[in-house]
Amino acid sequence: MATASRPLSDRAFALVAWGLAFHVFAMAVLHGPLEVPPSTVRLVASWKELVLLPLLGLAAWQLARRPERFRPLLPDVAVVALSLIVFARTMLDWAWLGLAPWSPASVYGARDLLVPFVLYGVGRMTPELLEHPRLLGRLTTVALVVACIGFVERLLPIEALVLAGIPAYFRDFLNLESMTDPAFFGLPHSYFTDLGSVAFRRAGSVFLSGQSFAIALMLLLPALQLKAMAATGGGRPARWTAFALGWVALLLTVTRMTIVACAVQAVLLLVLTRRTLAVGGLVALGTGIAGMAVLGSSAVRDFVWRTVAFQTQSSASHVADWSDGVVALWEHPVGAGLGTTDLTAARLGREPLTADNLLFKYAVELGWPGLVALVAFFVGVVACTWQVAQRREGPVRQGAQLALAVTVGIIVNGATGVVTNLTFLAYLWSWITGAAIAHMPDRAAPPAA
Repeated sequence: MATASRPLSDRAFALVAWGLAFHVFAMAVLHGPLEVPPSTVRLVASWKELVLLPLLGLAAWQLARRPERFRPLLPDVAVVALSLIVFARTMLDWAWLGLAPWSPASVYGARDLLVPFVLYGVGRMTPELLEHPRLLGRLTTVALVVACIGFVERLLPIEALVLAGIPAYFRDFLNLESMTDPAFFGLPHSYFTDLGSVAFRRAGSVFLSGQSFAIALMLLLPALQLKAMAATGGGRPARWTAFALGWVALLLTVTRMTIVACAVQAVLLLVLTRRTLAVGGLVALGTGIAGMAVLGSSAVRDFVWRTVAFQTQSSASHVADWSDGVVALWEHPVGAGLGTTDLTAARLGREPLTADNLLFKYAVELGWPGLVALVAFFVGVVACTWQVAQRREGPVRQGAQLALAVTVGIIVNGATGVVTNLTFLAYLWSWITGAAIAHMPDRAAPPAA
């Protein structure tokens, strides 16, 4: 039986966090070196969807026990609206396009759009997740483990990644051969980027992708920073060292927009914790390191210039995707249908109408109603978590600060990527965010000192 010192939601969060951290790597090993039949691997991989059922059961049990704890807020209304829009879109696809609700396009499309918000609902009913100091410690441990694996993986030869089954996993299991590079043994494109005239190999850790690893760090780095800034507990030098290691891991992913998003998160957390003097120091430190890198390496200098001038291949593809998104939204104001954008369409063997933008994914598939609901959700989350971060204390305040920082990072990075495709980030962020908003104070409550 769960005790008051360790609620059931805390134990469930721990299992989900560690399971999602190693999910992609485990599936690649099962499909590749162990040669488990794809149907069996898909059954094993479905644990991350099946686990939603007991979590929803936990949320329903909590609501039945204490219905008075639920007070509808803007993010809640937005989630309900978005769910209804997805349902309506599914019915329209069935009526207009002949796509049954159980077809792959409908199933995968609805899953990719709604899964993050399912965990948000679980968080709303399990506010006790943030009432104990274990959350930051647990995320810190996950961060250190995946960062160290990333350092070791970066030192391994490319052949080791091939033997781990990574090319076969992306090509055969995920049906994403278009995202692999035959010149590099069939590894995903995201494992490499050009620094000058040199192909630089990014760190991917257990996420098997430099971009996915960086997106995971959008959750883990703020947790490391909050843990380092915590007034309680010893070992402060060790905590700051862990935060620095996390940043080294992020830089090894060479993901420009995610690095910018994480820098914004770091500054935001300093502001939230009233360390305004440190903001200037952090900006100066970052500027100094960047300046030395640019001045000391022609490859870095060329990389930065081509990025700023929008001369890189990824920059050109982002502009094309944004243009495609605008055109698709104009042509389909009520949505083009589920599974028509980004990785969802690619896995279904379709040509995506748009990609690499979080807002356009929802806008193109669900039309203007879906876009409005998503924007309302983010606005509501920022407003609510800000209030909780200002008016609560202790672990709850830290949890709200974490939720706010990650939400802002998602908004920033969402301009160049559908970051919620990474279930590790989507599940844990939305769960923490829901739990933080569950602590939303009454308007009459005074702010905490």
